[in-house]
Amino acid sequence: MSEIAVSRIFEATPERIWKAWTTPEQLHKFFASAGSHVPLETVTMDIRVGGAFALEMRNDENGDVYPMHAEYTELERPRRLGFRTSGRIDGLIELEDLGSGKTLLTWTTMTDFGGDDGYRRDAITGTHSAVDNLGELLDSLGEV
Repeated sequence: MSEIAVSRIFEATPERIWKAWTTPEQLHKFFASAGSHVPLETVTMDIRVGGAFALEMRNDENGDVYPMHAEYTELERPRRLGFRTSGRIDGLIELEDLGSGKTLLTWTTMTDFGGDDGYRRDAITGTHSAVDNLGELLDSLGEV
């Protein structure tokens, strides 16, 4: 198994970031890598351990569709959100309240890349891109 971990400090409370991860109207705005988007109508969520979320990422250039389906494995509002995709990728979002309206987000991904460096590179790029998009979304919404 290989691990990818991305950490960022956001000017937002853990609750605010949790809401972005658990609201289809917000998740679709950031959960896509550069050059793609997630149409709101493709996002479904059943937010409970054992529940699932699904979405479709669409390539902006050629329209290719990349479906994603995951099961929630851990929910500890507003600190930890774990999931496992149908492609056997384990994700864990950890939110640490730093006070003064700041939160440290750490997104850890575990999977077996099977020696495929391109797959690993794409996963790293996609994770960083989604975290960057999340920061932009939080900045645009302000503290709610």
